[in-house]
Amino acid sequence: MYNNPSTTHFTFSPALIARLASLPTVTAVKMPLPAGGDFAGQIAALRADLPPDFAIGLQRRLGLSRRAF
Repeated sequence: MYNNPSTTHFTFSPALIARLASLPTVTAVKMPLPAGGDFAGQIAALRADLPPDFAIGLQRRLGLSRRAF
């Protein structure tokens, strides 16, 4: 799933992401970059309620290096 609130005007809550992650055909989520830049915090908060093999991706913006992840 793609959590893209700037385009869709809808934000997936962590609870909704967790519910959808329980479906066998949903295996990943792509998230917007956190406003405060706390990548690790956002991923840790999501990871707590997701299956261990569920993938979490972050949008990439120009000028942001992969080292930030």
